[in-house]
Amino acid sequence: MSRAKELRRIYAELPTIQCKGECWPFCSPIRRVTSPEEWQRMIQARGHLPEASHPDLCQFLDNGRCSVYRERPPICHFYGLVETMICPWGCEPSPRYLSMPEMHEFMYRIRTGASKAEAHRFVQGMLSELSTVTTTDTEALTAQALYAMNSWTRTELLALLKLYAEGRTEHMPKPTLEALRWVASDATSTKR
Repeated sequence: MSRAKELRRIYAELPTIQCKGECWPFCSPIRRVTSPEEWQRMIQARGHLPEASHPDLCQFLDNGRCSVYRERPPICHFYGLVETMICPWGCEPSPRYLSMPEMHEFMYRIRTGASKAEAHRFVQGMLSELSTVTTTDTEALTAQALYAMNSWTRTELLALLKLYAEGRTEHMPKPTLEALRWVASDATSTKR
């Protein structure tokens, strides 16, 4: 089976979402989160490497729409489907949100070609290691917070912090709120 077909088969297992098309401002530059293989597929799908209209936006956006939607990278597939990457405009996945461990299992399969069982064992082992960390270990707490926040891009984090500051959090799941609370309190404490 070709790599492209294998990826489409994995992506077909993901929940679906009826996108309203309002999330394009969250489409930040993706070069640093894509593999060379994904990057080349996207360039081939577009026919050339486009210029970004703004340094904080993905260069594959075309009038607020993804010009390489079928070949978009995993992070774009997961946006709005994962409990910590919810859509602020209320688009919800069907049948449900993926948990962070489930997303990481999909990522492991996408990146390595591993089976579901192998990916599950890998992620459970990673979570087991994280759970043994004591709360006095600052580096480990930072790693856990970044895991919880799914390493949001600068643009996404600023947009979510704005919604948080405005109190527009009714659609945000608890892990997202906890991560934003942590970031907001850390930013406040460093300004003192």
